[in-house]
Amino acid sequence: MTLGACYFLGRGVDKNEAKAVELYRAAADKGESEAIHALAFLYYGGDCGFPEDREKAKEMWTKAACKGNLDSFYQLGEHFVAVDDASKGVAFLRSAAEKGHTEAIAELGRMYFTGRGVERDEHRSEYLCLTAASRGHLQSICHLGLLYLTRKGHDAASHRRAITWFSLAADRGFAMGLYQLGTIYREDYEGIPVDLPRAFRYFQEAADKGEPMGLVSLGEMYAKGEFVDKDMDKAKDLLHKALGIYSEFEACYHLGRCYLDTDDLKRGATFMHSAAVLDDHRRAQYLLETWYRIGQVRTPQIEERHYPQREKVVGGNYMSS
Repeated sequence: MTLGACYFLGRGVDKNEAKAVELYRAAADKGESEAIHALAFLYYGGDCGFPEDREKAKEMWTKAACKGNLDSFYQLGEHFVAVDDASKGVAFLRSAAEKGHTEAIAELGRMYFTGRGVERDEHRSEYLCLTAASRGHLQSICHLGLLYLTRKGHDAASHRRAITWFSLAADRGFAMGLYQLGTIYREDYEGIPVDLPRAFRYFQEAADKGEPMGLVSLGEMYAKGEFVDKDMDKAKDLLHKALGIYSEFEACYHLGRCYLDTDDLKRGATFMHSAAVLDDHRRAQYLLETWYRIGQVRTPQIEERHYPQREKVVGGNYMSS
């Protein structure tokens, strides 16, 4: 870790961002790639008084990458994938991964799992996630669990294998591993009996570690009266806390359901609309279209917006909670 990074993070010295920037600039002027990479981050996020300038950040990451900085290869890959230039993004990620960059290996594993920017390939995803997991990458450990839980032809044996990976992540304090364990014991997966007390406990542990989906699941359980007494006020409180951490579309969706179920139609419709916009949430779209057609909700944002997925969900199962 460079001295600039020590001051920036407060490692071994008192945190001093101004001193860190001074040291980064001096090192960058000497051509040190780590400092150039660090300054690029400040431009990218507009931090420490830097103007937000993503083109400048990209230029500096490119300069650092030319000097062999693998973190910059990775960030360029993330940037290009985010702006929908997947082929260029994957090329940068592969360059970093081939040189052993764990985050790049993990990101490629996630991309092959979801099919984002590449053709979905479960076997390649498994190989990459196993590689990153062997280096202790907790998100990849969780992705292996998801892969075994959802892969084509999944059965009781693969579900138990998923639990093994999620438990490994959870035992290392990874909140998403706790949340996924809760989900498995709440849902009806082949070979895994439903265990709502255990699910509730895992969701609570995930929520205590700041995982918004843990809060969302707890909120949903209180709203439905699963394992606990039905308590709409408690459900709303938990879901609002989830939104305070992250604008999670599932939190918006379930808040919308809570308010609609307690006859606060305007607030319910507003949260449903947020869910529909945040992630093209089909259940939210279907409910809004249905309630609008029967005259239950009339708000400007709903009247102005057409949800293109409507025809795909009418008659489907997206109304299920």
